[in-house]
Amino acid sequence: MNIRSAMYRPTLSLFFLLLASSASSFDINSILSQFSDFSVFNGYLSQTNLVFAINSRSTITILAVSNDGMSALSGLPLDAIQRVLSLHVILDYYDEQKLHHLSHKTTHLTTLFQTTGTATGEEGFLNVTVLSSGTIAFGSAMQGASLSANLVKSIASQPYDVSVLQISSVIFPPGFNDGSSSIPPVNITSALVNSGFRAFAELLQSTGAIQTFQNSAKSGVTIFAPKDQAITKLTTNLTSDQKVSLALYHAVAGYLPSQYLKKVAAPLGTLASNGNSNFQLKVQPNGENVALDTGVNTVSIVKTVLDQQQVVLYSIDNALKAPEIFSPGTHLAFPPLTPPAAATPSPDPFAVSPPAPPSDDAESPAPSDIAPDASSPADGPVADASASAPAAEVPPPSSLNDKEKDTSSAARLAYSFCLGVTLGMLYL
Repeated sequence: MNIRSAMYRPTLSLFFLLLASSASSFDINSILSQFSDFSVFNGYLSQTNLVFAINSRSTITILAVSNDGMSALSGLPLDAIQRVLSLHVILDYYDEQKLHHLSHKTTHLTTLFQTTGTATGEEGFLNVTVLSSGTIAFGSAMQGASLSANLVKSIASQPYDVSVLQISSVIFPPGFNDGSSSIPPVNITSALVNSGFRAFAELLQSTGAIQTFQNSAKSGVTIFAPKDQAITKLTTNLTSDQKVSLALYHAVAGYLPSQYLKKVAAPLGTLASNGNSNFQLKVQPNGENVALDTGVNTVSIVKTVLDQQQVVLYSIDNALKAPEIFSPGTHLAFPPLTPPAAATPSPDPFAVSPPAPPSDDAESPAPSDIAPDASSPADGPVADASASAPAAEVPPPSSLNDKEKDTSSAARLAYSFCLGVTLGMLYL
């Protein structure tokens, strides 16, 4: 009894810290960061994004391995490490007392790896057995596997939400090191087509965006897929570059399961953001529902379609309209009206005609018997009608001089008439 009390004593301060938090909320990184001996294990939970899957659970048990024991994973690729560590996450609450009182002294426990959909046979289960010596041993539930790790002590617990137990060594499933344990990456195109998002899959293929999606999946990617009709309607009049941006706008780098997505406060950069503040999404959680606000439209997440190997695929009820493409003032959604061509102003019929330029070969202005007195300050010189002018020039409208010309002609006719009458009388 004294030995057991001594084992629990180092965890008391952390236990009360956990109790102070929400009964259904915990952060596994924060719990393990209190113990330097588990820094490598804790670091791998972050690097493999398992931390998000763990924190999204309401009931969980972690089988942690100290830094010395984690050397067994040295040199393995990150996806292999993720698979191994997911076997160390039990989807139920178990502390020392509960393990010691197992019925029949043995049972199979469901692990996080079982939820990925890639486990075959009993790969996603652990065998836990209470030995006759009282030791609690763990191992893969696969046929022929040995009980390769023993319980060392309890690290932290928050009944009945989270329990962290230390085990003596890493648990490997049989055949893990012979190459048969390689996990094929998720084929995003096939996942989309099989889930009813054929038009979106075709958009990714035709634009080449699928390669960016697939590369991002290596370290985690979250995809928001609209139904066929929504994405087809939206891409009808887009340019090639706009289609690429729209495709990339429907994914976020990083593994964001639903429980974590509900806690996001800052805007999310998408694969189209390219490291800047463009093409972002705002997450709007509302209880168990989550919406995405683009600034142009708001789209609701309908359900989680796929959650495995660091790839999360959500179904959304409409396509996301990126503000950089669809906001007012952009070329696509609100094209600027073409301004009408400037009309040639009609000549003012009452404007005074400008003088025509003098001819180079003319010695003097052509005489005109109807030209007004040149000394008159009110009237400018009248251009000769026979003077050459540019072909494109519109003939000047009637001016004040034309009116004076008409007046002079009338006077001349009257003078001629009177002169004729006088001569006729003299002749008689």
